[in-house]
Amino acid sequence: MAFFDKLFSGLSKTRKQFDDNLAEVFDRDVIDDDFYDDLEELFILSDIGVVATKNIIDGLKRDEYYEHIRKPK
Repeated sequence: MAFFDKLFSGLSKTRKQFDDNLAEVFDRDVIDDDFYDDLEELFILSDIGVVATKNIIDGLKRDEYYEHIRKPK
C-alpha cells in the first residue's frame, strides 16, 4: 500500500500545482495573446499533449469570438 499512497500523494501535489497555475492564468483582466501563450505553455508542461492543447485553445478562441468574451473569468 505504501506505493499507492506515495503515488496518490504525488498526483495530489501535481493537481494542486496545475490548479494554482491555471487560476493564475485566468486571473487576468483581458484575453490576449499572452493569455493564450501562457495557457498553452501550462498545458504542454502538464503533459496534456500538443493535439489536445491545440484543440482546447482553438475551442476557447472560437468561443471568445462567437460569444464576445472579453475577460477570462
